[in-house]
Amino acid sequence: WCSNRLVITGLTETESKQFVDAIVAEKLLETFVPTPDGVDAYDYHLDEWGTKWDVGGQVEVFGDVVDSYFDSAWSPPVEGLTKISSLFPDAEFRLEYNEPGMCYCGVTNFSNGESDDSYIDYNDIPGICDLDFNEDDVYEKVEEIVEEWISDQ
Repeated sequence: WCSNRLVITGLTETESKQFVDAIVAEKLLETFVPTPDGVDAYDYHLDEWGTKWDVGGQVEVFGDVVDSYFDSAWSPPVEGLTKISSLFPDAEFRLEYNEPGMCYCGVTNFSNGESDDSYIDYNDIPGICDLDFNEDDVYEKVEEIVEEWISDQ
C-alpha cells in the first residue's frame, strides 16, 4: 500500500465540506472524477486516477485547511488529484506519499490542473544506502530518513 497525506488550502467552507464528505466516504476520486458507465473501470482508474481503487480515510479541517491521510493501491493518485485541482482553481493541493513495498516516495504539488512532482527511489535518498540492513531497527531508520526527506520538499 502507498501511504498518502493530502493537504488542501484555499477552499471555501462549502468546498471543504465536499472534500471531507468524499474522504470520509472513501470516494474522493469517484466524487470528483467519476467513472463513466460502460468503460473498463480498472483501466479507467489507472489512467484517470493513477491508482486502481478509490481512496479515503482520516480527515481534519483547520480553518481553510483540509488535512487527510489515506492509503492507495500501489501508487499515489496523482492523475486524479491533477484533475480534481483543475475543478478548484483557487485551491492549492500538496500530496506526500510513501510506497515502502516498492521503495519510493515523493511530494506532488497541484494547482489549477498542473502538478509538480518530486519523486525519488529510496536508494537515491542520502543516507539510505549507508544503513546496515542486518540491524534489527533498520526499517525504523529507513522510515525516519524517508520522512525527513519528504518534510524537506
